Order: sequence, then structure tokens, then C-alpha cells
Amino acid sequence: MTSWVVWSVAVVAAALIGFTSTHFSVRTLRYVAAGIVIAVLLAVTAYGQTPGGRASPDLETAFAFGADRLSAAFFRPLWVLWLSRHAPAPGRLGWSVIAVTLLLGYRQAEKWAFSRQAPQLDTAKLTDGQPSIAGDGSRALAGGAGDGGPTAGQRHDWLAAEVKFRLAAVDVYSPPILPGGTRSDGLASIAEASGVSGAGLAGAIIRFGGALWPTPRRYELRVWVEGAPQRTAVRTGGARAAIAQAGTALARTARAVTIQAGTTRAVTVQAGTVRDADDGTAASGMRVTVEIDEPRAGRTVASKTIAAETIDEAASMVAGYVARQIFFRDPSSPKWCYGASDGRDLGALLLARQERVYVESADDVRASRVRQIELLWSVTGADRCAGVVRHELASLEDLEHEQLIALRLHAMNREQYPRFFRGTYRLCMSLEMIAVPGYTFFNPAAARVILNETLDILYRAGRTPIDRCADDDIYVRPGESGPSVLSHALRETLLSAARRDLRMIRRQLSFPVVIWNTFWRRDERTVWQPHWRLATRQAFQDGVCVAELLVAVKHRLNERYLAARGDRLAERRPGSLERFGQRKGLHVVSAIVGDSTAVRTVLRAPFDAWPHAGQHSPGQHSPGQPGAGRPVTMRPFTDQSAPADWIPPTRDRVRWLPWQPRTASWQAAYNTACLYAVLVQQGLADEEQVVASLRRVVLNRDSGMERPTDWISNDPDLAPLVRHDSPYKKVRAFLEAQERRDYPMRQVHQHIQL
Repeated sequence: MTSWVVWSVAVVAAALIGFTSTHFSVRTLRYVAAGIVIAVLLAVTAYGQTPGGRASPDLETAFAFGADRLSAAFFRPLWVLWLSRHAPAPGRLGWSVIAVTLLLGYRQAEKWAFSRQAPQLDTAKLTDGQPSIAGDGSRALAGGAGDGGPTAGQRHDWLAAEVKFRLAAVDVYSPPILPGGTRSDGLASIAEASGVSGAGLAGAIIRFGGALWPTPRRYELRVWVEGAPQRTAVRTGGARAAIAQAGTALARTARAVTIQAGTTRAVTVQAGTVRDADDGTAASGMRVTVEIDEPRAGRTVASKTIAAETIDEAASMVAGYVARQIFFRDPSSPKWCYGASDGRDLGALLLARQERVYVESADDVRASRVRQIELLWSVTGADRCAGVVRHELASLEDLEHEQLIALRLHAMNREQYPRFFRGTYRLCMSLEMIAVPGYTFFNPAAARVILNETLDILYRAGRTPIDRCADDDIYVRPGESGPSVLSHALRETLLSAARRDLRMIRRQLSFPVVIWNTFWRRDERTVWQPHWRLATRQAFQDGVCVAELLVAVKHRLNERYLAARGDRLAERRPGSLERFGQRKGLHVVSAIVGDSTAVRTVLRAPFDAWPHAGQHSPGQHSPGQPGAGRPVTMRPFTDQSAPADWIPPTRDRVRWLPWQPRTASWQAAYNTACLYAVLVQQGLADEEQVVASLRRVVLNRDSGMERPTDWISNDPDLAPLVRHDSPYKKVRAFLEAQERRDYPMRQVHQHIQL
């Protein structure tokens, strides 16, 4: 055994341990170190068993002989430089020095790994520090002069109990792929650790061992309460009212939403207070001082005084502030898990998730949703905001049929967090939603501001060739008076941007890239680890593949209109590479609805070869939309359809082989419903295929949609099919039946009244 081989193995082992301690946790480091030790023991024993062709009598002798020879080979270069002779065996004293050196080196590796892990939060002293003095009760809660409310110490204990509960609830989640979803993966959470206490010899041994061997960082949390909680202040207006009434406010500032009430008085909604712009005063309430200490270093890590109106609000804001400090110091937390330095965005997210009501009808859910939107709007206007908070608000705005506002929020996430792929996916879906011909809006000035901001972000990301709308990109249809629409040229630009980002997301979801991202990007490791499971990865990937088909179909419909108008000299046909990328999406669509001939024809056949629609029905086409004015020859679909028109149900099963005609992705089923809804409105498909796709969504056991009716009725692709005056009876019947299942209490009350 030559010296260079021994030195090479030593350098590789040291580099592997150093790399593991830098990019992985202490647990992984211990696994790697144990593997290296076992491999070295086996190699040394095997080498010592045949020294010079003679077998050793036992393993112990073989290991000792092999270790002596390898150590001599290791120290030979240094020994030769010193004495110009062969290095002898280390002996017992030498091996003791070597063992201590290796142990100290490994200790430093663990210390480095602990310094790059999330600190543990000690809440053992959270209830200490504030006495309960008689006579300092709250007069505000008593309703008049004199004491009678909880004392400062009682409020402190109450707040401490609330904070402990909120800290356990501050898990930053990977948001669902579709709005309205409830299933999500946990990404980062606060690890709580109580202080180690012992008595006598056991405590001394524990403290001595902790002083010698590195331990995780531990932070202590303390709070101090001043003032008394006030009654909940009544906020004038709200952030959504600001956007609805004065959409041009988005052009003036992105940091706050200011309500113009028609007078000189402006009210700005902020987290925890209601501020009057005339005199600058703020409603008084509780003041909670939060202090995070590091006992080992004897220093204060962070300190903040938070103003709140209620104990519930104070506890949520304290938990958000503490979570921000923990996530910021955790290299394994994604950057989009935290944003504002005071954690008010995470605190507002906690408050919004507590807005739940007893549901009897859709109005109850909408009232709760509006309150959540008002809470989140107060923190998402700033530049520094957690990506998950913006994503949550955008999902709520989607459910309120405010796709333009959701588009702006997703675009801000796209610029600030380019690797937040679920947010980028929702940006692509928002782009295709507003690119539907039937999408209209009543405030063209606000729409132009949002679209200019979005196009500027996409232009800087290299997704669009323009950075703002042209003068004629937003207009009112000729011969009509009412809402405005987008030009077909602008729709083409938005669809092209969505197609590029969806293709990028599909590449990121391939298994080799998932493995590489898990290994190389420590802050995204918790994001990618669930995608090692085929079912999880395939669900998202199939949804993205069908979303690409949806964007491509809208692009073809828009292209047909431009070609009919003479804006295109030649029809652009998809190339072989693009057709290969669409193949998986077509297989998924076939697995959901039974046949993808209509989609394949629209994507690949010339415009003249497309099948013509059935009877022209109201709402199917309008002047200026693709397909308007074409002859109709196919019979319309009726309730008394032939058995051949019935689509047999298929099971949700994971696809283990690429050519198997099945899928378990409810996201792909929903996108398929949107895809066929677009084709149905153009007379190119049957509404039964839309119903079959939606049925797959609501019956899927992994579906994350809590109340599918809310999202289906507000989706721009599906909304025209479910209007009360639409001619699509099967889709309307399906939605009515689903609404009875989503809101059963309303139906019970109606039966009782009857």
C-alpha cells in the first residue's frame, strides 16, 4: 500500500465529512461518519489478513497489523522529510494521540453542522417575569372607571398560553396547487425544546457533557405585557373596497392600499391598528415586548415591541415575529417562507386561518373569505412579504373572481422568489385565465396598471418581448357598451409567457432534476423530498402537462382568429419537439375522459380540418371571438344521448409505466375540465367530457378542494357553462348537485321550511 493511496482516501473522507456538515443535518453527518468508520474497519481488517501472503490468526490481530502498516504509510512522507528513514508503527501512545485528534476533528464537524441548523426555541421561561399586582385591572374591559378586568400578570399568563399554542401552529406550508385546496405539505416549523434540568450528580454530568460536546443552538423566549386589550376596532372600508373603488391606487403605491373616501380623510388599513391620516393618532391597546435570548452566548438575539388590540391578535403577531427570527436563521427554510422583518405577514396569516364560521350557505363562506382578504391585504402590499402569504391571498382573490389582482400577486412572487414553483404555476394559470375570450372587466385603468406591472416583471424574466400594454390592447368590443376585453395580440403574449414557464416547471419535476435539487439545494430539500414518491410527483407533473395543453389550445384558438383576420401570413404548426412534449398530456387526457381526439385535432390539424360545432347556442360565440360566423352541421348534445356518448368512469390509479393509460392526478382532471370547457364553448367538444373530468376531481380521495362549487363557479373557463342562462344543462345539473353536497345545512333548512 503506497502513501499516496492512503492520503487520497484520508482527503476524500475529510472532504465528505466537511461537505456533509455544511449542507446536511447533524443526523445525516452521523450516518455518513458511521458509514466511513465501518468501511475503514472492513478495509483495514481485510488488508491486515494477508500481509505478505500470510494469513493472520484472528480478526483482532489482522486489524492491528493492518492499522500499523497503513499508519506507517500515512506518516512516511512526513517522517522522511524529518529523519530520512522509514516511519515506525505509532504504538499505543501514538494511537491515543491519533484517536483524540480524530475525535476533536469530528467534534468540530458536528459543531459546524449545529451552527447551520435551525435553533431550538425554549419556552420554559415564557410564563416567568411579570408579577400579578392587585388593582391593575383593565378598565376598558370592565366597561367603566375602576378596576375589574384581568391584571397584568393574568394577561401575561393568558398571552403566554396563547403564544405556546400559536408557535405549534406556525408551520409554513407548501400551498396547494389549486385555490381552495386544503391538503398541503409542511415545510418549516419551530422546534420547541425545554431546558434540561437535573439534580445532583446526574445534572452535573449532563452539564459537563454539554460543555464538552456541541449541542444545538437554543433560544429563550420572554414576553412582557403592557396596557389592556381594547374592543375590536371597526375598520372603515377595507383593502378590497380600495381596489374596487379606486383601482388607480395600485399605480401610486404597492406598499399600502389607501381608501379614498371622497373627502380629505384617508384611512389606511395596517396590521393591528387603525390610523387616522388627519391627526396621525392610533387606537391604543396592548403593547407586548418580545425578547429572544441566547443563554450560551449571553446576548439578546432579537427584541420587538408589538401593538395589538386583543390578546388573540397579540399572540398571533408574537408567534409570527418569533417564527420569522427562527426561519431566518435556519438554512433549510426556503426563502419564501419568511418576508417582513417584524413577522407581521406570518402573524396575519395565522389570524386569517382562524377566520372560520359555521357554514350553512355560500354567503357564510364568502363573508369569512372577505375578512381573511382584509387581514392579508394589510401585509402583502409591502415589497418584503413571505411568498406563502401572497399565495394565500391570491388564492382567496381567485375565489372572489378577481383574477387580475391574483395575477399581480403571483407576478410579485415570480420576481421576488423565482424558485417558488407552485407560485409560478399559479401565475401561469392566472395568465391563461385572463386570456380567455370571455374574460371582461369594468375598470380598464386598474387593469392596465396591473398588466403593465406584470408584463414588466415577465419582460425582465425573459418571458415576454414587451414590457407594457399598447394603447389598443384594452378596449370595448365594437358595437357594444359595457366591460372591456383584452386584444388578441396581448392574449398571445400572455399565453406565450405561460407556455414557457409551464415548460420550465415540467422540467423541474423530472426525477433526475428532483434528485439534484434535493441534494444540492438545502433550503429546498424539504420541498423536493415529497416528490421522490411517484404518486406525489406524478400528481403535480400530470397537472402541469394538461395545463400546457390548455394553454396550447387557447393559443391555437387565438391563432385561428388572427389568421382569419389576416394578421398571420402562415399558420404556425407545432414542431416535432413540441408534439413530443404534448404526448404525455394527451395520454393523461385520454385516461380521464376516454378519448383525446378533439384536443389532438385542435393542436395538430389545419384550421379547415377542424370539426364544426353543433347548433349555435347563446353564450357559445360572440362577435370577435374565434369560431363566430362558422357554419354548424353537428347535432347538439341533448339529455337523451345515445349510449355511445356516455363516458365510462375510470379509476384513479398511479401510472407505474409511462405507456399505461391511467392517472391519479386530480389536478390534471381539473385542468382537463377547463380544457374541454374551452372546446365546448367553441363547439368542438361535448359537455359530458367536462362533467366526467369534474367528477374525477370531486371523487378523488386525495382531492384538496374543500368546496369545489366555489372554485368551479368562479373559474373563467368554467363560469360560462354554469351560469343560470347557459345552454349546458348537464354541467349546470352537476354543479347544482355538488352545491347540495358542499352546503348540506342549507338544503336541510329549505326542507324544514317546506
